[in-house]
Amino acid sequence: MVSLLSITFVTSANAIFSPVIPIFEVDKVPNEKDFKSLKQEVLVKNFTPFSVTRDNGEKIESYYLYNPKSHELRLLVYMEDSTQSELKNYVPFNSDFFTMYFAIDSEEPDFIYAERNGDSCIFPIEHYEKFWAGNYKSCVEGSVTVKDTDDGWAIYVKFTGNIRSPTISEPYDVYFDYGDITKSDKDGILEEITYYSYPDRITIGNAIPISKEKIETVNVNSGRITVDDFLYKPYNLLVEGLEKNSFDCADNTLIVTSKKDWYTIDDVVNIKARLNSNAQIKNAYLKVFDSDLNLLHSSYAKFTSKNEASFSIDLDRMLENKSQSGIF
Repeated sequence: MVSLLSITFVTSANAIFSPVIPIFEVDKVPNEKDFKSLKQEVLVKNFTPFSVTRDNGEKIESYYLYNPKSHELRLLVYMEDSTQSELKNYVPFNSDFFTMYFAIDSEEPDFIYAERNGDSCIFPIEHYEKFWAGNYKSCVEGSVTVKDTDDGWAIYVKFTGNIRSPTISEPYDVYFDYGDITKSDKDGILEEITYYSYPDRITIGNAIPISKEKIETVNVNSGRITVDDFLYKPYNLLVEGLEKNSFDCADNTLIVTSKKDWYTIDDVVNIKARLNSNAQIKNAYLKVFDSDLNLLHSSYAKFTSKNEASFSIDLDRMLENKSQSGIF
């Protein structure tokens, strides 16, 4: 048996910066049957995914859904992957895999793993080294279901027991890796594998509940788009109630992008907004709030002839004598 390269986890104690992942509060969490039978665009059509893009352009889109009444937590992850090379006699994986460090309680974090063509499970992180050596198979913290999709594969994670509500002051700690086996020989010997880590090997993400504050609205043509207060990463904003120009404004009326998925306090954030509409909109307005909904920054930029507007924010200057939370 041959062992794959082990992945080293960081903890919230030594993370230098904590990117934010939104958790949606729902009245009912999706069940396993729905996950198996329904496509992503149907099952979670009302939610914006937490989306990251690997170096090859393929996306990993995840949804964190929590029911505060029943204290149920579900995690759905959809992974684009056009390669399906497999190995033989490797541990712990012989095909593409997804692994996650997930801490509801910082003192008792869990390890989640799923193999595209193999096993999947959740167990306490203390058994991680034995698992990676092929000596641990128990599943005690919940269950993980795997299915194929049109452009890759997906997982459904069910946590057992009553799960505490996440808060801004006590978020869930999240870190995940994706292993893409891109090439193997005829005997199943590994020739090429690529890894993607979120956030990276030195930081850990915080999953916190979506703000229940009243959302901002922007008038576009005869309809409107709604935005939330999570501007820490690129978002495609959702369209509501369009009556005219519905084709042009279907899903991409306004696209907001930045050069990075996350930033340190010393960075200058460059944000670009592109308007895909025939509406004559002159200016784009940007507001940045911290996790306590305190206004940190407000500015506007004119749209160019290409319907693009650009913003630059010096994080160090913006946060000086204001928010100390690092979450915005």
